[in-house]
Amino acid sequence: RAGVAARRVHRVYDGVDVAAIDGGAVRAPLAVRLELGLAADDFVVLLPGHLKPWKGQRVALQAAQRVPPDLRHRLRLLFAGAAPRGGSSYALGLEEQIKAAGLGANVRLLGARSDVFDLMRASDIVLHTSTRPEPFGLVVLEAMSLGRPVVASYLGGPTEILTDRSGILFDPGQPQTLAFLLNELSRHPDLREILGKNARERA
Repeated sequence: RAGVAARRVHRVYDGVDVAAIDGGAVRAPLAVRLELGLAADDFVVLLPGHLKPWKGQRVALQAAQRVPPDLRHRLRLLFAGAAPRGGSSYALGLEEQIKAAGLGANVRLLGARSDVFDLMRASDIVLHTSTRPEPFGLVVLEAMSLGRPVVASYLGGPTEILTDRSGILFDPGQPQTLAFLLNELSRHPDLREILGKNARERA
């Protein structure tokens, strides 16, 4: 649109320092789980990011309501991130939704954290649920660098970051699809392992 020939335009993606991210995850996953009061057999899903409507925390809550009873019994959904200035009403709304849905035992709002890499490594799945196109989605790439399987919104950057071998994309307008994916991944640790290995190679 600016009149520059396509052959003169080159896209350079953001990158991450995998060694630095590895070094930033300093605690053993089991120790992190114990600190958070999580059991070894809990299915831990981490959603990192500020508490903002477009980050899609409500999508994750809607999916949590829809998982089968046997998974719901051990599902632990962690929101790691604080509400930005002026965003306290959204955070309060999330707490109300959690209570109304009977998800108090399943969902934790951890607030701002300086140990997100430790949390990622201690999680079974890292989740991305943005409801509008993500400019890039660096958190997706960071999770991949740690060898974690990622389930991400198909809007924006994640569609170019993930391949069908290194992660799973879903429509954030269909929380029932996310519920299905979480259930499938909870039942197939071998698939999680393969996705995590391929994710790290892709990162």
